[in-house]
Amino acid sequence: MDTEHRLALPKGTVINQYRIESVLGYGGFGIVYKAQHMRLGNWLAIKEYLPQELATRESGTVHPLGTREQVDFQTGLDRFLAEAKQLVQFENHPNIVNCQDFIEENGTAYLVMSFEDGLPLSDLIRGREKNQQSFSEDELRRIITPLLKGLGVVHKQHVLHRDIKPGNIFIRRSDEQPVLIDFGAAKQNFTEHSKSMAPYSPGYAAIEQVESDGNLGPWTDIYAIGGVMWRIIASQNPPQVENRMSAVTRNRPDPMTSALELGKGKYSENLLKAIDKCLCLNEEDRFQSVEDVLGFLDGNEQAAASAPPPQAKPEKAAASTVSKPAGQQSSAGKYAIAAVLLIILAGGGYYGFTVYQQNEELRLQAEAERQRAEELAAEAAAEAAAALEVAEQAEAERLEQERLQAEAEQAEQERLEQERLEQQQQNQQRQQQQQEQLSQAIADLGQMISIPSGFFDMGDLSGTGDSDELPVHTVFIDNFELMEHEVTFAQWDSCVQAGICAQLNDQGTGRRELRPVTNANWNQVQTYIDWLNGQTGAGYRLPTEAEWEYAARAGSTAQYHWGNTHQCALAKMNNCGEAGTAEVMNYPANDWGLFDMHGNAWEWVQDCARNNYNGAPDDGSAWTGESGCSRILRGGGWNSSEHQGRISFRNWMPATQASSSSGFRLAR
Repeated sequence: MDTEHRLALPKGTVINQYRIESVLGYGGFGIVYKAQHMRLGNWLAIKEYLPQELATRESGTVHPLGTREQVDFQTGLDRFLAEAKQLVQFENHPNIVNCQDFIEENGTAYLVMSFEDGLPLSDLIRGREKNQQSFSEDELRRIITPLLKGLGVVHKQHVLHRDIKPGNIFIRRSDEQPVLIDFGAAKQNFTEHSKSMAPYSPGYAAIEQVESDGNLGPWTDIYAIGGVMWRIIASQNPPQVENRMSAVTRNRPDPMTSALELGKGKYSENLLKAIDKCLCLNEEDRFQSVEDVLGFLDGNEQAAASAPPPQAKPEKAAASTVSKPAGQQSSAGKYAIAAVLLIILAGGGYYGFTVYQQNEELRLQAEAERQRAEELAAEAAAEAAAALEVAEQAEAERLEQERLQAEAEQAEQERLEQERLEQQQQNQQRQQQQQEQLSQAIADLGQMISIPSGFFDMGDLSGTGDSDELPVHTVFIDNFELMEHEVTFAQWDSCVQAGICAQLNDQGTGRRELRPVTNANWNQVQTYIDWLNGQTGAGYRLPTEAEWEYAARAGSTAQYHWGNTHQCALAKMNNCGEAGTAEVMNYPANDWGLFDMHGNAWEWVQDCARNNYNGAPDDGSAWTGESGCSRILRGGGWNSSEHQGRISFRNWMPATQASSSSGFRLAR
């Protein structure tokens, strides 16, 4: 982590009985130092409450930036002290950083903690990935199980950590045990749903943390634990919860692939199910306590509801033999009888004729039998004709049924084809409408002002600035273009509608289409620029720090482009007027036609943070550094002081952090 901080206490400073040695790290609301007990000689970590958006340090004393910030600063300080008093009461647990003391001094407060000698889990993960080595399930469980047990102790005291991530988990060198550190984001009494002012870490924060009235509880930290496990098995940072929620509400796939899919065949189903349940978007669908998680990992999964036993299929009944009523014989039988009778008739008739000469009675009997045989033959022929007619009628009905079925299928196919064509037409119209909206949004981008090339002196020209504005040095700037105003919410929302950028929370500063977009971190700005260049091919980028100061001065050597005294009528800063930003181009432009170069919204530039200008480029290029460095912001915001709104004033934040007044403008 970048350990330079312009407001940090210098090495050798004594706080109570502790001597400051160095900066271990910092965030938006505090600085963590490595310090030594002056009498005992042991090393400790000390966290100082210093929210850089609310307060500054002058002559060693911390004080709010103004009367508007006084209430928020004092509220945060009271909560920090209340939290410190509770943390020092925690039982000594091997997986929780030991908080030993708290101090009120220099207008602020300090929390004294044990110094853990080891390696952040984030560094261990990166080292494994660099060597193409993964974590086994046994290794992962040896990290997560002790961590959950320690977190259970925290939750029993009605305290939430709220910033669990690999960077806040230390692997102790002596016994390789995980230690949960940095309770700067923790809050008491989570059942009251109070919200900490500390920023959360994207990817590890649950949806209730980014909502204004989210329902926070143990399930919130459990989401972060799931994020840590997902990070380890996926070898990538977990997606931000805002992007997950946006995708789900738009009926798009969740960008967070399930652990069951990612780790199949490498990790047990029990572990992967536990990770997925920890990461449910809705808090009621997650584990409700760390005890639930531990129980699940130990194999005490809830049994699946028993499905009803499948019903046996009924056996086919044997074909029934239907007996016809007496006197009603089948056609085949009648044909047989007729044939027999005809044969008998043929022989009997000849015999009867011969006998007739001798006996008339026998002749008459033979005639009767012949007539009967003819009648039976006629009946059989009639029944055969009727059976044939029935068969022909049945065949005709079958053919008619097939014809009707074919017509119905054809009609259904035509209906489906019509629906497909209509849907295709609607989709084309929708795509055309979206493209027109996108084209209009791109067309509405502010005018790009041509900035001429030239030399200028960069830094504190008046001698009233800070040490990081020195030394003053001459820089040559080649000609480039800079947008006349800061990027607005209307322009940003085009990227949101395209499903690329995240919906930003303006934190109550007044979200309007023509106001500058705020609460955007440096990485999110890069995502927007990449999308915009993909749509336009125009080669947009952030200005370098030297380009920004050159354009802001517009040839002036004063503290502001109009002179050395701030006026509320000329710039939106120093809490002039109502809280929040103003619409862009609402204040006079500088001599080169650029609006709001002072105040309204801080503007990200391309450069990495440095404590001074020693070794700075003299050709106007960006002064970059390691990936993940803190990035520079210039120009001040609506809530910045007159001192911070000067042309030469420099500010910086981590690239993953944003504020209610951080924005940007485009260059090319």
